Amino acid sequence: MSKLNGKITISKYQEPSTEHGCIISISIKDEKSGCEAIEIQMSLYDFANALTGLGYVDCKFTFNEANKIGMNREYQKVIVSEMDIITPSDDAIERHMMTFPKIAKLLIECWRPRYDDFRNWHNRTDDGYSVLFERWAADE
Repeated sequence: MSKLNGKITISKYQEPSTEHGCIISISIKDEKSGCEAIEIQMSLYDFANALTGLGYVDCKFTFNEANKIGMNREYQKVIVSEMDIITPSDDAIERHMMTFPKIAKLLIECWRPRYDDFRNWHNRTDDGYSVLFERWAADE
C-alpha cells in the first residue's frame, strides 16, 4: 500500500450535551486531491486517554470522498453567460447546461461545476459568471 502525503488538524468544539462538554475533531486531508480523507470525533476525556497512552479508546469516524483520495485535483474557470443560467436549481442548471456545447463537453469529460459559483455575486464578470469546474484524475 502506498503512503500519501497529508495534513492533520485537531480542533475542539463545545458540545453541552456530552458528558465533558467538549468534542475533539481530528481531520486528515489528502494533500494531492485536497479532499478531507477522514474525520474522527471523540470526547475530550477519550482524547486525553488516547494521548496519554491508553490504547483503543472509543471514537466515531467518517471516510469522506474515498474515491478521490490519492488522485490529482484539476480545475479550470469558465465564464458562463447569464443567458445560460435559467433557474437556481442545481439539477435544472446541469440539465440546462447540456444544451451548451462548451459546458456539455466539460460535463462529458467528468468536469463538475461548483454550483454556488453560478449564483455568487463575487464571481460575476462583465460577460457572466466565473465558474470553477473541477475533476479528480489518476496519475498517468
